[in-house]
Amino acid sequence: MSLLRAPRLDRRARIVALLCVLLLVAAGAVPVGGGVRAAPPAGSEHRELTRDGAWCWFGDPRAVTHEGQHRRTYVGWVSSGGSIVVASYDHETSDVQTFAIRATFQQNDHASPSLLVRPDGRIVIFYSCHRGSRINYRVSTAPEDVSSWGEEKIVGARLDGHGGYTYPSPALSEDEGGVFLFFRGAGYQPSLLISSDGETWDAGREVLRGAGERPYAKYDAAGSAIHMAFTDGHPRREPGNGIHYACYDGGEFRRADGSKIAGMDGLPFDADSADTVYNGAESGAPAWVWDVAADHLGRPVIVFAVFPAGGEHRYKYARWSGTAWENHEIVAAGSCFPTVSEGEKRFEPHYSGGLALDHEDPSVVYLSRPVHGVFEIERWVTEDGGITWRWEAVTRGSSVNNVRPCVPRDRLTDGPRVLWMRGDYTDYANYSTAIVAGVVATRGEVRGESDEPGAFRPPEATDTEDVMRRLLRWQLAQFEARGEAPDPGWKQAVFMTGVMGAYEATGDEEYRDAALAWATSTGWLPGPRARHADDHCAGQVYIELRAGGGDDRAIDAIRRTLDAMVAEPRSGRVEWSWCDALFMAPPAMARLSRMTGDPAYADLMDVMWWDAHDHLYDPAEHLFYRDERSMRRRDGSVPRSWHGNKILWSRGNGWVLAGTARVLAALPDDFSSRPDYVRLFSDMAKRVASLQGEDGLWRPSLLDPHEQQPPESSGSALFCYALAWGVREGLLDRATYVPVIEKAWDGLVSAVDDDGKLGWVQGVGRGPAFASRDQSAPYGVGAFLLAGSEVLRLERAAATASPDESGLGRSGEAVESSERRPVVHPVVEPPDGRSQP
Repeated sequence: MSLLRAPRLDRRARIVALLCVLLLVAAGAVPVGGGVRAAPPAGSEHRELTRDGAWCWFGDPRAVTHEGQHRRTYVGWVSSGGSIVVASYDHETSDVQTFAIRATFQQNDHASPSLLVRPDGRIVIFYSCHRGSRINYRVSTAPEDVSSWGEEKIVGARLDGHGGYTYPSPALSEDEGGVFLFFRGAGYQPSLLISSDGETWDAGREVLRGAGERPYAKYDAAGSAIHMAFTDGHPRREPGNGIHYACYDGGEFRRADGSKIAGMDGLPFDADSADTVYNGAESGAPAWVWDVAADHLGRPVIVFAVFPAGGEHRYKYARWSGTAWENHEIVAAGSCFPTVSEGEKRFEPHYSGGLALDHEDPSVVYLSRPVHGVFEIERWVTEDGGITWRWEAVTRGSSVNNVRPCVPRDRLTDGPRVLWMRGDYTDYANYSTAIVAGVVATRGEVRGESDEPGAFRPPEATDTEDVMRRLLRWQLAQFEARGEAPDPGWKQAVFMTGVMGAYEATGDEEYRDAALAWATSTGWLPGPRARHADDHCAGQVYIELRAGGGDDRAIDAIRRTLDAMVAEPRSGRVEWSWCDALFMAPPAMARLSRMTGDPAYADLMDVMWWDAHDHLYDPAEHLFYRDERSMRRRDGSVPRSWHGNKILWSRGNGWVLAGTARVLAALPDDFSSRPDYVRLFSDMAKRVASLQGEDGLWRPSLLDPHEQQPPESSGSALFCYALAWGVREGLLDRATYVPVIEKAWDGLVSAVDDDGKLGWVQGVGRGPAFASRDQSAPYGVGAFLLAGSEVLRLERAAATASPDESGLGRSGEAVESSERRPVVHPVVEPPDGRSQP
């Protein structure tokens, strides 16, 4: 239902709607349950060309579109059993026809074939074993037909040296009217064979010698030029592996500025004599080339991956401006593909998910990167030469990896615009992958955007109460399985704040029972450190339980602790020197003040809060530093991220924004500095919303959304909770923030496994760090339950609002459902004789 508006349906309409939902579920269009993966995005069509195929990204074209009598795209691959296969996809009929060129040739994705369509429409397929003794080829017997082929032939003679033939890359030369067949030849060097008629071949030659042992090259024929992008060697063997460029044009090899490198009689040329696009030695991160193409001005564009220390992969975009090479980062690409478990040896640490240029428009890049632990295909577009990017998902919510995208050469708008591998991959000789073709919809269609501001669009169907309940039960089962005793420390206390939030929103006794059992087991005591904010968080739970009725002895211990602070006040920037503290202690003080009617707790909280604020808050960013270490080093310099940005932690700012909401919820309306809290809350909310990821979640380092690519769910949940609370309280504009909340909630739900485990929770830390799909923690579950409690309230407010009220009551505040109110129960009396530790 919409968080803004939920028109009432009559009985007949409800029945029709239910039938529609059932039909959609049956068709696989609506996922059911929290762990079900989402369907492909609206406006896209994914067509599986084969369930058994793979390719390497060297050796191209792997796919070619040709318009003659038919409009067809031709694709080649190697099966898991080593067979060389070619297929045609008809754009008009969507028919796929396949032909096995050579059975059990070599079980190795490096043996994948490359294709060429002759001017007469006949198709040529080239293939070679990995480090083979020759290159083979066959020609179709009829134009635009893959069902019948001529005999297998051999291209040229073996060149001197070791290494063998690999990666055939054919190109038609418009000026010279022949076929140029580039390949990795003997001695692992880029080499070239030329045929003027496509049947007879010259003796061949080495094209270049790399600075390393085995240069890797990519090629693209565009007009009269054949563009080359190549490396010094293999990044595993060359710590300073760089990217270079040259092109063949007018009988000579040239640099991007047109200056001559060598003629045919001067081959091979040295890699150092070509353009250096990226210097891996100077940058401190080796690189590997992925694609090269020419833009509409004939200027080359290159995409490649770089590998900084720590196992990171990053995608880069380089273009020749007309006077110089410009390099820009596209996005961080996670870790290597395939991923491995901790401690497991990486087969090839420099294999990325992969990226490819659209050769018809190289401002478009298709890439593969991990999203929620699974590699997905995305379409990235730049309109300023790589400085800034916008993107859309081609695949999303996948259960298996999607990697090595490939854009058909000479593609047409009505056919496959990108193809990729999908499935399980161990190494180049062990894979179980399909080849999938996709047509990408418009940006708005892919994201399901609506013309109505704030209109509800649930990308994943889910029952909010159900997913919350599953998280509760999973976390309680984890405590029991690990033999973890109830502990008033902040980790369990934050979890219990979420449990109480869920109870208040649902009235479900299961939550209250869990919180009451925990509080009873802890003896209603705060943590052992009397003045430490983290150890005051448990007091929030005790106060909330006491608010339901019962004996004041339930709050005796936390009150004695806070009385001692009132009696001996200290500086906020000293006592609360880390921003997490603003979630842990201040809400307990404000709530205790409200419950007891004693303003001393709120007054002290207020003084300490703003002192800590003045120390940690960055007014330019409207965000908080985590602590002194994130603001300045011992030498006085400012710590910076890999991209040179300020280090502002997602969860740290989640603690503050959520803490501000909880303080505001407890402060009286006439509290003198309440407007200051409202102003801080609004400023932070606006900034936080602007930093949300496309998947709805926030990254650990807020100003570097691509610096730490995996999402982080605990900070995201705290943001979702605070924003939803702000909308419900009328402090935030619904039309602006409801889409942010819905997107965040959908992202959070997608991080929950079928058994109720919440993933992507960063471990205990002092700043941004990677989280994995398998990481969970009680405080993350607590934050999720807080978010769910406010999302549920907004859902019910919308459900009870009339259509013309747009979910708002007459006073401008959200209408809360009266269907389920929390049931007030007396708190079990705590034991006598307890003392504050």
